[in-house]
Amino acid sequence: MKSVASLRTLGMGGAGTLVMLADMDVGNVVAAAQAGTAWGYRFLPLLFVLIPCLYFLQELTVRLGIFSGRGYGELVRERFGIGWSCVSATALVIATIGSLVTQFTGIAGIGELYGMPRALTLFLATTALIAIAGTGSYRRMQYAALFIGAFEPVFSPSHGQHDLTL
Repeated sequence: MKSVASLRTLGMGGAGTLVMLADMDVGNVVAAAQAGTAWGYRFLPLLFVLIPCLYFLQELTVRLGIFSGRGYGELVRERFGIGWSCVSATALVIATIGSLVTQFTGIAGIGELYGMPRALTLFLATTALIAIAGTGSYRRMQYAALFIGAFEPVFSPSHGQHDLTL
């Protein structure tokens, strides 16, 4: 019985880790580097104020999903109607497309660092993404994303060794 509870906790931790990894995408890293270059440490106190707010909102979202058993879009449609649900879904689609563009830009740039042509790098990345999504299993997608995300710490010690201009 105890092992089932620990597996459930590990599964929830995997989803939480994916949320954290989503905040470490190419666009965020580049924007943070540019803001740091332009403003230095002047915004650091603001970040310390915002961190508890962000944790609170993420926890609230998770609790809402767990206790209602429904997703964000379904809850918006139920509470505010189909019109606002469509507005919310449209905003999500636009944000997702923007995120994919920045991710693929970063992947192409990393491929160029290792001498691979952009077309080949983007083809391989797109094929991998479609293959993962094509499994139709959230658990497989989660494990694949956690495996890929395990390589993100490699970026920290190497970020000063390459010109990451995209």
